[in-house]
Amino acid sequence: FISDIEKKSVYSGIKFLIKAKRWVKNNAQSFDVVHCLSAFHHSFMVAFWFEKAGVPSVIKISEAEYIGFSDGSLLSKILGLRRFRKKNANTISAYISISTEIRQKLLEAGIKSEKIYNIPNGVNIDRFKPIMQSEKKKIRKKLELQDKFTVLFTGSFSDRKNPLLLVKAFGEIHNKENIQLLLVGPDREESDQRE
Repeated sequence: FISDIEKKSVYSGIKFLIKAKRWVKNNAQSFDVVHCLSAFHHSFMVAFWFEKAGVPSVIKISEAEYIGFSDGSLLSKILGLRRFRKKNANTISAYISISTEIRQKLLEAGIKSEKIYNIPNGVNIDRFKPIMQSEKKKIRKKLELQDKFTVLFTGSFSDRKNPLLLVKAFGEIHNKENIQLLLVGPDREESDQRE
């Protein structure tokens, strides 16, 4: 634990960066590689300082709309934070992209292609594995679902996830009596997707 970061508090952000820089300086040589989530300023600067200390850093980008190199707040523009990240983006050893859309956004932001690694989110196959048909029947009964082949969508009802496309494709299936579609997820954007 280094410091709290409150979203709307400039003070807590500055406090975190000061403490983080000191912490990296004192602890960098204890690490072989650093993995950061997102390229927003707080995580980008930590990765940048580790790189400067000779420790390779990898930044994982998991949302195409929020890769960390697009326009930020007014304060970010005034202070030149996005400009700094873009200028120094290729000092980071590697970026993990979980989708082709994110890879494209990183390329558009000026990240060298050889620094981008496409690694989709993984699945724990010890926890998530096929179950017996009898167990499926019990679960479907408990959830009040029909006992037939089930396609499951889990994700937000957003334009980016586009569950509507799946629903339209499902509507094209001619043999609908042997298959069902179940959509599960929040409606964070209040888009037309859920309707």
